[in-house]
Amino acid sequence: MDLANVRSAYAQVSTEALLGNTDVPVTVNLKQKQAGWQSVNPVNIGGIVHSKSDGNTDN
Repeated sequence: MDLANVRSAYAQVSTEALLGNTDVPVTVNLKQKQAGWQSVNPVNIGGIVHSKSDGNTDN
């Protein structure tokens, strides 16, 4: 579910950027609280890569 939400937000950000709206904030509320069960590591969405070893981020 979280990965689908992140992909959806990426699509929204990409669309806004193509329209020239570069100051539109997009927030993704993640529900996952249990560590270690993700399907892939690292996660790559639209060229943005995040590894478990990177820790939590504000984004």
